[in-house]
Amino acid sequence: MISQIHMPQIFTHERALASIPDLMDVREICFSPEGTSVAYIAHRDGQYFVTNANGKCSVYDHAANLSVGPFGGTTTCMASLGHRKAVPINGMHNHLFDWTNEPILRNDGESVAFWGLNRDRGSNSVEYSVFLDGKEVGAHFSYGYILFHPASGDLVYAVQKERESYFVTNGIRGPIFDWVAWPTFGPDGSIWYWGRHANRWCLCKNHEIYDVSNNWSGHHGPYFSSDGEHIAYWTCNRGRWSPMLDGRAIGNEAEPIDEVGNIIVSNKGIAAYASKIDGGVAMNLGGDRQGPFDAVGIPVFSPDEQSFSYLARKDNKMHVVVDGRPGRLFDVPWTEDLASDYLEEIPAFSPDGKSVAYRAGFDSWECVVVDNEPLAMFDAISGAPKFDPSGKWVVYGAIENKQEHMIINASKVATVDRLWSPAKPQGLSMLWVPAFSEDGTKVEFGALMNNQLVWRVISGNP
Repeated sequence: MISQIHMPQIFTHERALASIPDLMDVREICFSPEGTSVAYIAHRDGQYFVTNANGKCSVYDHAANLSVGPFGGTTTCMASLGHRKAVPINGMHNHLFDWTNEPILRNDGESVAFWGLNRDRGSNSVEYSVFLDGKEVGAHFSYGYILFHPASGDLVYAVQKERESYFVTNGIRGPIFDWVAWPTFGPDGSIWYWGRHANRWCLCKNHEIYDVSNNWSGHHGPYFSSDGEHIAYWTCNRGRWSPMLDGRAIGNEAEPIDEVGNIIVSNKGIAAYASKIDGGVAMNLGGDRQGPFDAVGIPVFSPDEQSFSYLARKDNKMHVVVDGRPGRLFDVPWTEDLASDYLEEIPAFSPDGKSVAYRAGFDSWECVVVDNEPLAMFDAISGAPKFDPSGKWVVYGAIENKQEHMIINASKVATVDRLWSPAKPQGLSMLWVPAFSEDGTKVEFGALMNNQLVWRVISGNP
C-alpha cells in the first residue's frame, strides 16, 4: 500500500534561474520544458514587465499568454502598446496590429505563428494575415484555428467564415465548408477534421472525405489506439448516435456526454465511451454497459491495457470504477461538477496497472486516494496524482496554510509559494501535473519561493 510505504531519504538539487524584484506582482511564469530557463510577466504601477528567458526585459501596457521554447531559445507573448497589439519574440517585434490572437510556439521552439489584423489596409484589402516568425505568409478574409503539426512541424490553420471555411496545411488550401472543427493528427501524420456542409457533416482525412454524419458530437476526434491500428469516432443518423470503430458501428446511443465524448481505443481494438441513457449516463466497454450514473469522467486503460478505470458520481458522491467494480465513496472535490453530467477527475494507473490514484473530497478537505484509501488531508489538491515509473511513488501537489507542497506518497518533500511543470494535463487545466526525468528516477518542477524562480530536481531510492 502506497500510504504505508516508509518515506525514503530525499535528495534535492535546486537551480536558481531568476529573481523577481520587490513590489512586483507576478502575473505569469513559464519555464522552458527541460527547466534550464524561465520567463515571467510582472505588473507594477500600471505597466507590464516581460522578462524573457534570455534576460531581456520589455515594458508594455499589457502582456499575457507567455510561451518559452526549449533551453529558453524563444520567448513570446501577446502585448499591448496603447491601442495597438504586438507579438514580441525575445523582446522584439516588427509589426503593430489592431488585434492578434495568442501566438503558438513550435515544439522545437524555432518558430512562432499567430493571426494579426490591421484595419487600415484599405476597405478592399484582406485584413487578417497569418504571420510566421514575424513574416506574413497568408492573407485571408477571416481567421480561425492555428497550430503546428506536432510531428512534421508544418503550420496548419483554418479560415472560419460562414459558408466559406477551410484549412490550410503547409500552404495548401483544403475544401470549402460552412464551418470546420478543430483538427486531430493521426499517428501516421495525417490531419483529420470535421466540416459542415449544408445539413451534413463530413469527416476528412488529409482534406478527402472519409465518412459523413447527420450531426456532429461536438468532440474533436477521431480517436486512435496507441499503435495507430484502430480508429474511432461518432456519427449520427436519424437522431441516434453510433460510435464507429474501424469502419463499423459498435453501438446505438441517445447522445455522447459533453466533455467526455472521447472514445478510448486499446491496441486490441476494444473501445470505451460514455453516453446518455435512462435519465443518466453510462459507460460502455467493448459492449458491456456500466451504470447508469449521474456523471462520469474520461475513461483510461492501464499501461498494459489489462485494466480499465473511470470516475463516476451517484447521489452527489464520487467513486472510482476499476474493471466494473465500484470503489469507496468520496465527496466531489469541485462543487461545479454536481451540476454536470461529466467529472473533471481522471484516474491515474500505476505502471503495472495494479494501483489507481485520483483526487477526491473528504468533508471540507481534499485528498489523493490510492486503491480506495485516502492519503494525507489538505486544504486543496493542486496537482493531479501521477505514479513514478517504478510505481512506488505517487506524486502530486497540495495546498495547506496558503503554501503549496509537493507530495510523495503522503509526505511533504517541498514547500514553496507556487509549483510549475512543463507537463500538459489532460482535462485538468487547473492542476499541476508532475514531470519525471527521462530515466524516471527524478521529479522535476519549477517553483516560486521568496521571489526566487528556481528549478528543483528531487531524487531518492523509492
